[in-house]
Amino acid sequence: MHKRIMILKLSLQALHPNMQLTYLAASLFTHGYLISLALAVSLREQCGGDPATATVTKVPYKDKVLTITETACPGFEVLRNQTYSPKARAANEKRQIDQCTSGGCTVYCEDLGEQPFPSDCQDLTDALEALYPDTFPVAAGTMQSFTLGYTCAYGFGNLDTYSYDVCYLSFGYIGAITANDCFGAWPAPGITAGGICLSPGEPTDDWGVEVYYP
Repeated sequence: MHKRIMILKLSLQALHPNMQLTYLAASLFTHGYLISLALAVSLREQCGGDPATATVTKVPYKDKVLTITETACPGFEVLRNQTYSPKARAANEKRQIDQCTSGGCTVYCEDLGEQPFPSDCQDLTDALEALYPDTFPVAAGTMQSFTLGYTCAYGFGNLDTYSYDVCYLSFGYIGAITANDCFGAWPAPGITAGGICLSPGEPTDDWGVEVYYP
């Protein structure tokens, strides 16, 4: 079971009251209502990075601070070795890919730790939307995590050998939808403490977004 998120076409998705999107994000399109409950491990665990070597950037947002942490992920290389041939990877190495126009991702609901609060995830999405129409770069084999310092964080993992330019708007939208699908109805039965949205996992389209309690 899965839910596929598309990030280009225009429509309106009805969400749980605690996870309503603003106009810009709500104008993006989703379709399908089935979500998977089976994924082996979180992106952060697969990353295998050293927090001591992470780069931290702080961006003011209203009366809060958006904290962005970039971590090198040696574990992503292991995943690539299991997915692509060396020849395919070598052909992909020095290109910059626009992930504002990718085909989307599939939501997998997972217990990734403590329960994030849906309202905190919405605040984080609002902060990311406020940076529209800007993008942020994500180097190959790295993960960038975003938080306002509360119970919710979004991480973007680039498992590819390409560097990506990621739209803040699309990233925030995917985080909000993943949170809504997996724990927006908290504390109802069947919710999970976290979720991941994974792309098809092909060269030029190999990334994931993780929603978790930081």
